[in-house]
Amino acid sequence: MSEPSTRLVVVMFTDLVGSVETKQRLGVAAYGEFIARHDQLFLEILKDIPGAELVQDTGDGFYALFPTSASAVEAALRFQHGLQAEDWPGPAPAVRIGLHMGQITEVTGSGQERKRVGMPIDLAARVMGLATGGQILVTRTVFDDARQYVRAHPPVDGDTPPLVWLAHGLYHLKGSDGPLEVFEIGAEGIAPLKAPPDNDKARRVGGQPASEQAIPGGTAGVPPGTAATNRGPARTRPVWKRLIVPTAVLALLASAAFFWWPTYEMAPDREAQRSIAVMPFANLNRDPDQEYFADAIADDLITDLSKLSHLRVIARSSSFAYKGAALDLAKIASELHVRYVLEGSVRRDTDHLRVNTQLVDTTSQQPVWAERYDGRPEDVFSLQDTVVRAVVQALSVELRGDEDKRIGRAASSNFKAYDLFLRGQQHYLARNQVDNEQARDLFRQAIALDPDFGRAYGVLALSYVQMASRGWGPNAAESLDRALELAQRAVELDDASPHVNWSLAYVHMYRREYPQALESARRAVEISPSYADGYGLLAFINNWMGNGADALRLIHKAMDLNPHYSFDYPWNEGFALFNLGRYEEAIGPLQEALDRNNSALFTHLVRASALVRLDRISDAEWEINEALALDPEYTLASVRSGLPIGKPELLAALVRDLRTAGLPE
Repeated sequence: MSEPSTRLVVVMFTDLVGSVETKQRLGVAAYGEFIARHDQLFLEILKDIPGAELVQDTGDGFYALFPTSASAVEAALRFQHGLQAEDWPGPAPAVRIGLHMGQITEVTGSGQERKRVGMPIDLAARVMGLATGGQILVTRTVFDDARQYVRAHPPVDGDTPPLVWLAHGLYHLKGSDGPLEVFEIGAEGIAPLKAPPDNDKARRVGGQPASEQAIPGGTAGVPPGTAATNRGPARTRPVWKRLIVPTAVLALLASAAFFWWPTYEMAPDREAQRSIAVMPFANLNRDPDQEYFADAIADDLITDLSKLSHLRVIARSSSFAYKGAALDLAKIASELHVRYVLEGSVRRDTDHLRVNTQLVDTTSQQPVWAERYDGRPEDVFSLQDTVVRAVVQALSVELRGDEDKRIGRAASSNFKAYDLFLRGQQHYLARNQVDNEQARDLFRQAIALDPDFGRAYGVLALSYVQMASRGWGPNAAESLDRALELAQRAVELDDASPHVNWSLAYVHMYRREYPQALESARRAVEISPSYADGYGLLAFINNWMGNGADALRLIHKAMDLNPHYSFDYPWNEGFALFNLGRYEEAIGPLQEALDRNNSALFTHLVRASALVRLDRISDAEWEINEALALDPEYTLASVRSGLPIGKPELLAALVRDLRTAGLPE
């Protein structure tokens, strides 16, 4: 068996919808000719695309790999349009296609057979399964990568209608560690151009949208019913002119209590606290590339509001789970356990920025206040400060200590540097090697424009940790050393930023410097009491140190602030219960983590160890087989060298369990 290798690819799955009914209608012989023409068309298209690779003919569809998103989208469009152009005995084949981009692992076996594994393969199949006949669905990574190319080089021509990109919002796909944004590309009259219905392996976050959002970019305008319109340039007004002032002091929320660091004493319960979710702001630009800017405004408002100890603020990943969906305030209030919702929209031109905001009381579904701000893009920092202070005033939030100084602090004094930083974050969060390199370049450009930009140093440090943990650099130790230098510099520049302190804690954790990691993570949640990922990181560190009781309290606090949590939250909960010796209780959360992300190898290992301690050896052996399917080369030596478990006796016990379950030496 050869050494496994990884590469970034676009995975395509196609499927002929209604193949059984078609065979019954045509008969076996005619169906054979029918499917042969279907296959020939696809294979001819594949031959025309350099680097395209057919992995499997599934009988009534195909599994293929492409080197770029543009080439995969080109193949999908040519296939759908080619099927429509052919003469068929009856209706044309209704083919559904799904595309997703990510890193896959390839291994060549002793018989020279090639095996490909990785979550992107499963997710592409799930996206295809979500589609209906005639539909091409892609995830955000493919959309971002292919849209500009397709606009400049339309892969289909002739008399076909113009192409339309359509945003269908977020879907939870089975096996994914969080919701994925799904888009459709097609032409009216050929593609369905409507949101796919939920099924047993995929469901839309927040229900079906009232209307779909068309994405301009190589298409002829926006179809009827769209939520994205362009009403022309706005008239220039004085910066951040307030149109409607706050009108009421609002009632308090009631609910259960939650924990506060560092003493773990119970904070005042929710009857004495306000609670708010900041929803993703709508991007009203015709240019979808400005989406990142609208997201950043909402994200920064969440960061600033989270610094207030008397305000419970829902985490970004939970509020952004509703992105693209029609806002159902009652549903949001129920699912996120909040009373107040802050929503808004953004329109940004070269020299003008307009932001509309409103704060809504979900009990009455009436706005408490609504404001419109007009100014220049570089005035965005004063906008954020104005909005945060308006929320504080409207909710009569008591400011403690230096909280008044903490809120509204500009991340950078240079707007161009801030803009480069936001673009870099987009690439960093894509979590692949190509985007990691692009992110680092953008962060360095931001730092060159503003050498005192602490957050840029902080996320640049995280990009080096990502390099080390994924094996992308020539030397992992050197990458971690560079990460530490950058994170320490970030804290020197901006110690009042929770994100910067979180970055330093994360770097220390990967370097197994646990006391330092705890100190920095504690600092992050002291600055930002509603920082869900701060509590999550504290739970993570405590788990590696074997402190199950502390880890369990902290992860429950994080879950309270982030109800739409990713797989690592139940993983932390299960690991904490495991560390406490509550093995039967640990099984459920660990399985929930695997349901959200089955490729999380360490979750399989902890679950296998728990099963061994419950004397369920055959179940533990099955978990190890699942882990080895993800990484055939993983061994007990890998456990000893790769896991940052802080106590030698805990590591030794884990190794013994995994040996019993069948993990090779």
